[in-house]
Amino acid sequence: MRLTLALFAAALGLAACKTEPPAAPPTETPAPAPTTTGTPIPVAAATIPPEAPCLPDRYADFAPAAYRTPAHVVVFIDRSSTATDTSTAGPYGQALIDEIAGPMLANGSTMDLYLIHSNTTGKAQHARAAVTAQAPTLAPGDGDLAKKQACDAANVAFVQSVVAAKQTAQTFLRDANTSVAENADQSDVWGALEVVSEIAAADAPGADLRVVMLTDAMHCTSARCLENTPPGSKAQAESWGREDAARARASLSLDDAVIGRGTYRIVPGEFANKPGFGNLKYYWQAFLGAFGVPESKVSFN
Repeated sequence: MRLTLALFAAALGLAACKTEPPAAPPTETPAPAPTTTGTPIPVAAATIPPEAPCLPDRYADFAPAAYRTPAHVVVFIDRSSTATDTSTAGPYGQALIDEIAGPMLANGSTMDLYLIHSNTTGKAQHARAAVTAQAPTLAPGDGDLAKKQACDAANVAFVQSVVAAKQTAQTFLRDANTSVAENADQSDVWGALEVVSEIAAADAPGADLRVVMLTDAMHCTSARCLENTPPGSKAQAESWGREDAARARASLSLDDAVIGRGTYRIVPGEFANKPGFGNLKYYWQAFLGAFGVPESKVSFN
């Protein structure tokens, strides 16, 4: 069992349980740094109760994950003809690992994956991954051996769920290369907010909502095509962003309260070098700002 757990741990850089006896836990345990070569994502510290059966000196990743606030990560992969990048080793694939090895290291975290194309709101393609980090419940009188066995089993389930989440996300990304080619003529990025409004409305109170868009960010429909006519300046980008937010609100079913509590990460990858991309950051900051999202919660990386 130890060898199997070590292999699972190595697959995503998670720590397997150690062999040292447990020591008294600190009041707060900082989250482990994401074990990737991508963009480090801050993860909240976890307050571990003194009576916790599995302690961080032995279960470095599992112990804090059992008590950290869960994340709901909603991923949109651009399937339009101008932004397809489905390499699991490229920027899009790395962004998925950043999320799984960072914010999703919490019990009850989920990742929903969808495609961006001309019918984004249709949600025709969907995959879901989840992370389990359930602290075991011990009976009165359980000794050290029973505690160790219960924590070892919970740690194995945790690592397996993280690895399964990684596999689900990578499979969806690979399959995106051959999916819904008939819808690849446009990029309805606005429609992603309708999907978020619908599926994140039932999130548990306090859940960390993260929206990750793997896209060139060039929304292109009949209402606005940033691919054909990108904004020529920061001022124009901000003006269009506010105008288009009003258009989106009029044509889509959007929930400002749900959209406004999210953190948005737009990952253009190699498409950041496309002509006209430079001012899109200001467009999306203004667009999302109209729904109550502060600039500090909108990133391009």
